[in-house]
Amino acid sequence: MSYSHSKLETYQNCPRKYKLCYLDRLRPEEEGIEAFLGSCFHETMEKLYSELRFRVMSLEETKAYYESLWKKNFHDKVKIVEEGRTVDDYFRLGLKFIEDYYKHYYPFNQNRILGLELELEIDLYGDSRYLLKGFADRIDLTPDGLIEIHDYKTASQLPPQATADADRQLALYQLGIKQKWPWAEKFRLIWHYVAFDQEISSTRTPEQLDQLRAEIAWLIDKMEADLEFPAQESGLCRWCAYWAYCPLKRHEVELDKLPPKQISGRRGGGSR
Repeated sequence: MSYSHSKLETYQNCPRKYKLCYLDRLRPEEEGIEAFLGSCFHETMEKLYSELRFRVMSLEETKAYYESLWKKNFHDKVKIVEEGRTVDDYFRLGLKFIEDYYKHYYPFNQNRILGLELELEIDLYGDSRYLLKGFADRIDLTPDGLIEIHDYKTASQLPPQATADADRQLALYQLGIKQKWPWAEKFRLIWHYVAFDQEISSTRTPEQLDQLRAEIAWLIDKMEADLEFPAQESGLCRWCAYWAYCPLKRHEVELDKLPPKQISGRRGGGSR
């Protein structure tokens, strides 16, 4: 079985969600507006950078492409969790992300692009026991021979440096790139937090990469041995689309289907 950063992270956040999503292959209709915005932004960046072989798209053209993606892919199951926010709020937010990014990096000729949405395969120990796959947003080669692994983040919070230094995803991609291109020697991991127009970067030592391999192998062993897949409640539950299948949240879905009087009684708020 092949794994990914998303699978590992989902399991650590909630084993039950991992089972529902990746083992039972249940595909919820709902999609969070934050994830939808992020997808539109990523596709716009891929278009912008892929066009560089021939020309530099204008800012207005780039924003228009984002708008076309939004209109084409938006559906009535896109869910807004934050109270008081509207679809238009998030649409305009994405436009601001694009404008800030465009003005920061124009004319986008800082490095040579080696890959966009590049698929990577990671064989942790070279024996096909622990296999992972991933897609890197962008891989660059700097003028001084450094491989940069870029990742776009549309998150609403700017994390501390320690979070980047402990991040597993781009470090995994570094392992995959080294296997794909053995000549690559020097790496830098870069996250673009576009809501803040800020870059956060990090590097890994060979010792840290060895530790990462061991930690991932241990986690995969744990996942494969799990027979229970318990639900794990956290702040992330607000954005989860699997409540109808969750033993911790299923009752709230059922309550929402009842008439108001019955809901009041079930919650202990009935008349005396």
